[in-house]
Amino acid sequence: MIIACTIQIEFDDPQILHATKQALVPEEIATPTNRVITHIKCTNTSILLQFNAFDLVSLRAAVNSYLRWLIGIRSVLKILPRITVKNSQ
Repeated sequence: MIIACTIQIEFDDPQILHATKQALVPEEIATPTNRVITHIKCTNTSILLQFNAFDLVSLRAAVNSYLRWLIGIRSVLKILPRITVKNSQ
């Protein structure tokens, strides 16, 4: 049995959307297990994360992993403007 899950994340800024997708692509390509298949798709304003897992434990682990990546990317993008401004002074 396949367990499917789709998460949609909305973005206000297309540049942040693109940067986030690019940051997630290596995770999609180099999946550490064959128990979950992940696809990342973009619309004009959102990223769709699609998970297909063979068991609930694998699905939970994959979703948690991507959510942690998203939290990390968001944190970096929040502090990046401050670093850029500080370095240009």
